Amino acid sequence: MFDHLTVHLYGQDVPLNTVVQVTVKGPQLLVLTCYDPATSPAVDKAVRNSGMNLNPQADGSKITVPIPKMSQETRENMLKIANKSTEKAKIHMKGIRHKLIDRVKAHKDSFSADDVHRHYKEVDKITIKMEKACSDLLEKKKKELL
Repeated sequence: MFDHLTVHLYGQDVPLNTVVQVTVKGPQLLVLTCYDPATSPAVDKAVRNSGMNLNPQADGSKITVPIPKMSQETRENMLKIANKSTEKAKIHMKGIRHKLIDRVKAHKDSFSADDVHRHYKEVDKITIKMEKACSDLLEKKKKELL
């Protein structure tokens, strides 16, 4: 739920999960425990400004986050986050594909032309399969949310 959030600390943005531990205290309540109590105000601000309609309550190094019932607007926001995460994953996969193809090109003198072509096809096949898996997960999440 908070994987996409970043906290502005020490002059830079850091992932939220590197500065807090998230504990589920019930179906409608999360508790964020800051590793460093001085980061609590920044974490509170990041959660409050996340666009998820959350109203955290800070108490020292612990931040209690009541989770409201999901409205249609909240569901749509969650869907936007899921879309962005899926696109990030696909871009990352294409980067990996590009690196693998570059590696094959760098060592193509060691292989026959048929082997090089087979490796290209195999990399493309795996990339397409993984992108489809991401898209399928997104569709499943869309059905869950809406």
